[in-house]
Amino acid sequence: MKRLFRTIATNNKQSKSRDFISESLNLAKPTANQNNQISEGHSSHYYYNSSEMPQQKQPFELEARGASNANNKSQDPNRDSKLSFDTQEIFNPRNHNATSLEDPILGNQPAQKTFGLRLRQPLASFNRRGFYSKVNQHDHDASDPDSSNHRNFLFRGNQNAHSQSHEDFNHQGQFERRSNKFSMEKQNWMARKAQQDFPEDRTSGEHETGEESNSSNPFRKSFYRKAFNKIPRANDVDLSISIKPWDLNVGSLFDYGYTRIYDASHDGTKKEVFEDGAIRINYDGDFLNENRLDFSDIFGWSWGPFSTMKIGSVEAQVNAIHNTTGENIDLGAYTLDLSEDRFLVDLNGKIEASESFLDRRSSWDFDVDIDAVFAGTRENIEDFDETLTMIDALDWSTFNGDIEANTFNYYDMDTLGWVGSEYDSGRIYKARGGTDELILNGIDSADIKSFNGETFSGMSDFTTIGEQAIYKGTAFDILSLKNGDEIYLQGFERITTEDDSYRIREGMSDSTKEQWNLNAMDVSGAWRFNRGSEDVVLVSLDTGLKDESDNPTDVHDEIDHVVNQTGKSNDSHGHKAMSVMAAKHDSQNLAGIAPGSELWAYNVYSGGDSLYDSIEDAKDQRNCSQRLVFQGGIQGESWWTDGATEAEMQTALDETADYGFFAIAAGNGGPGTAPYYDDYLTTVSGLAKAQTTNDNIASVGALQFTGTEEIDAITGGSITNVTGTQLAGYSNRGDNLTLVAPTNSKAIDANGTISTFGGTSCANPNVAGVAALVWSENTELDGGDVREILTTSAMDLGDPGRDNTYGAGTINAESAVRRSHALSVDNELASLYSNTDFLA
Repeated sequence: MKRLFRTIATNNKQSKSRDFISESLNLAKPTANQNNQISEGHSSHYYYNSSEMPQQKQPFELEARGASNANNKSQDPNRDSKLSFDTQEIFNPRNHNATSLEDPILGNQPAQKTFGLRLRQPLASFNRRGFYSKVNQHDHDASDPDSSNHRNFLFRGNQNAHSQSHEDFNHQGQFERRSNKFSMEKQNWMARKAQQDFPEDRTSGEHETGEESNSSNPFRKSFYRKAFNKIPRANDVDLSISIKPWDLNVGSLFDYGYTRIYDASHDGTKKEVFEDGAIRINYDGDFLNENRLDFSDIFGWSWGPFSTMKIGSVEAQVNAIHNTTGENIDLGAYTLDLSEDRFLVDLNGKIEASESFLDRRSSWDFDVDIDAVFAGTRENIEDFDETLTMIDALDWSTFNGDIEANTFNYYDMDTLGWVGSEYDSGRIYKARGGTDELILNGIDSADIKSFNGETFSGMSDFTTIGEQAIYKGTAFDILSLKNGDEIYLQGFERITTEDDSYRIREGMSDSTKEQWNLNAMDVSGAWRFNRGSEDVVLVSLDTGLKDESDNPTDVHDEIDHVVNQTGKSNDSHGHKAMSVMAAKHDSQNLAGIAPGSELWAYNVYSGGDSLYDSIEDAKDQRNCSQRLVFQGGIQGESWWTDGATEAEMQTALDETADYGFFAIAAGNGGPGTAPYYDDYLTTVSGLAKAQTTNDNIASVGALQFTGTEEIDAITGGSITNVTGTQLAGYSNRGDNLTLVAPTNSKAIDANGTISTFGGTSCANPNVAGVAALVWSENTELDGGDVREILTTSAMDLGDPGRDNTYGAGTINAESAVRRSHALSVDNELASLYSNTDFLA
C-alpha cells in the first residue's frame, strides 16, 4: 500500500526548520499584539486582552464594572463608534427577585463517580497502522518532557538501520511501513513514487519541517517536505496548553495539541467535543493530489499528455470506535476538495457521548482512511487516527429563558462527594430576553479559568466577545472553570460568583435602562458584537423630517447623522421612528438600536415623494457593497399604487432580494382605530402582505407589556423589565403576520421631546434596527437570510410554534446577531444547521 512517512527530528538537534518553528511560531496562543480579524464582508472584531491595548479617547465614559472592578478601565480602540454610557452600576451578587430556574439534578442524586485525566502518548496522532510508537511497551507520562528519552526506536522497513547510533535515532519514533507487494485480495496498480528511496513521510500536521541539509539523519534522503506546508490556524492548536518556545520541535507539535483531528467548535479544547458537535480533519491537498491515481496506474502505460494525467478522486472514510466497548460507527465517506486542506464531520445524532448515567464522558478513536479512487480501483494513500473525548452537554439542564427576567443556577457537582466531575463536564444555558443572571453556586472568581479564551483573572472588560464557541449553528460565550466544567451560554447580562458579580452586557445609562424595548429584545447583548455599520443603511419610508421653524436643522442631535433625501413634512412621526432605530445617545436622552448604521430619511407623505420613487431613489443611491434596511411606516392598500402600478411596485420590491430587507407595519386595523378593518384578525394590510411573496419582507405586529418590574441588583438606576406581554388590540394579525416587536417605546422628536411612540408604526422600526445589527455582523447574507434569522431566533409567544396572533414570536436581537456572527466566523461549520433549524 502506498505509504509516505516523515522522520521526526531529535530534541537535541538544532535544525533550521525547528529553529523557525520555535522562534517564529507561537502555537499556544496569539502574540500580545496580535489580532484575529474576521474575514472580508463582515464587521471587524478584534480579539485581544484589553489591558494590553493603547489608550484611546472614548466618546463617552464607560460604565463602571462594579465596586470590585471600578478601577479596571478597558481601552478599546475599536469602540470609538460604539455607544458608551456613563452611569455607574454596582452589582448586588444576591438578588433573586427574578424567576429562578434551578438545575434539576439536585432532585436526583446518584452515587459517587470520579474521573482521572488520562494523558496521551507523544506522537499518538500518528496512525497506529502506519506508525508504531512502542514506548518501551509501558505507559509514559506525556506531561514529562524527559519521558521521551526512554523510547526505543526501530525502523522495521530497513533492517540495516540497527547499525545506526543511538543518537541518530533518538526521538524519531518507531515506524512500520506497509508492503508494496501486489496482492490479489486488493488490486494495487498504483505507480510508486521514488520506490527505491528511503521512506517518505507524512505527519499529523501541516507545517513544512525537516532536518538541516547537513543533518546526520539516516532518513534524510528523498525527505518529503509536504505535511507542514501551510501556516497553522488558531483552530489547529489547543490554546489551553501553555507552550514555551524552547519546548517546540517537530515531534512535540503533536504532544502540545497541534493535531489533524480535533473539535471544530473554536472553544479552545481541541480534544473534547460536545455531543452533537462537529470535528474537523486536516489533510494536505497538494500531497494527496501528487499521490492519487494517474493514467499509468490504471492502464499501465502513458504517452505524451497522458504521462502526468491525474484521474479519479480522493475519498476519506471516517469511523469512530468506542475505546471501551469497541462499538464502531460509520461517520461517512467524503470526497475531498484537493484545493482545500480540511473538512468537517457532523456528529449530530451520531454518537452517544455518555459512558453511563454517572459518567458523561466517553473516549473514542476517530479513524481516517484516505484512498485514491477511480472506477473499481481503490488505493490507500494514508491512514491516521486520533483519540477524542465526547462530552454529554446535559441537554436536560439546558434552560431556555423568556422575555421576562430570569435567574439560572449552576451547581458545582465536585462539592457533592457522591458525584464526580464527569457528570457536569458540559453545560449549555440559553437566556432569552430581559435581565438574566447566571449564578455560579460554590464557585469563587478565582475558580474561573477563562472567559471566551481570555484568562479570567486578567480581564477588565467582561463584554468582550473573544473567541466564541460555534455550536449547533450559533455562537456561545465560553466559561471555563478550573474544576474542568465547560459552560456555553448566551443571552446573559451578568454572571455572579460567591464573591463578586460581573456585567457581561454593554453599558447603559439610567435613561436607557428605562427603554423596555431594548431590555426585552436583549439589544445590549447584541451590542457586544456591533452597533451597526456604514455598510448597512437604515432607510426610513415615513414622514421624514419635520420642518421646525424654531429649529435651524430640523434634526435633534441624537440623529444628526441622518441624510435627508426628500422634502420636509409637518409631522414628527418619521423622526420618532428614526430615533428608535438609530438614536446615538448622549447619556441623557435615549438610545437607538443601530446608531452605527447610516440613516436616510424619505418623506412618502404630504410634501414628499411617492413611495415608489423613494424606494427607487434609495436603490440608486446605494453603493454596491451597501445593504438597505427599509423601515416602512406605511399601512393600507393605497400604498401599492403610490407612484406606480401594483405590478411596478412588486417589481421594485423583487429587485431588492439580494441587498434589501423591509420591516413594514402590519397595520392598526383593529377596534378603536381609523380606518377600522373588519378583516384585521385574518390579514395584515398594504405592502406588508408582500411578506408572503417576498422572503425579504416582514410584516410586523405590535407587542405591548402588561406589567413591569425594576431589577434592583444594579444601583444607579434600575432596569425596567416586563412581567407580561400581549398583542396590541388594534394590531393586525393572520397567517401573513411575520412576527411582533415592542411598541409604546420611548422616542424623541426634533425639539428633544421624549414621548411614548405607539402603534405598529413603532414596532416596525424596532425590527428594522435589529435587522441592521444582524446584517452589520455579516453582509454576506441576503434579505431572505436576514428574515429567516429574525424569525427563527424569535421568542415564542402564545401557542407553541408559529401562530396567527404573534407570528413567529417577538424579536430577540442577541440571538439573531449570534447566528449571524457564527455564519461569518465559520460559515462551513455554522451552515451544518440552516437558518430554520439552528439552536437559538
